[in-house]
Amino acid sequence: MEPGKKLYVVGLGSSAGGLEALQTFIRNLGPDENTAYVVVQHLSTQRRSQLAHILDRETTLPVHEIRHGEKIKGGCIYVMPSGYKLRLEKGTFLLDERPETEIVNRAINYFFKSLASEMKANAFGIILSGTGTDGVEGVKEIERLQGTVI
Repeated sequence: MEPGKKLYVVGLGSSAGGLEALQTFIRNLGPDENTAYVVVQHLSTQRRSQLAHILDRETTLPVHEIRHGEKIKGGCIYVMPSGYKLRLEKGTFLLDERPETEIVNRAINYFFKSLASEMKANAFGIILSGTGTDGVEGVKEIERLQGTVI
């Protein structure tokens, strides 16, 4: 990304059944070094996700499974790993373990709230599919801080 250019972060929220919607969205993305895409999907805590590998086949953009402490940069697609909740703080991804006893998955709200706080008007929240109300509080926070919600 060029110095002085703003970074935009697009959070993509999806339930476990949202794979087809994610693939379609990702397939239609063009290169943009000023935009990062972060996929937060309801994933099982019981097994490792293959989502990053699946999405990688749909795009020419680099697709990364997020590592704790990784710095965000434009022109990439990031995928939250299974077994975690994700937040963005000072341009860095932070992973918090998701307890196996946690019945209701609120991973989208958790990330979108941090996205709103971190990126303000440069945050975009997109809900592609959902289970229950996960994502509602997060998109309200993005909108409250002048971000864009779809």
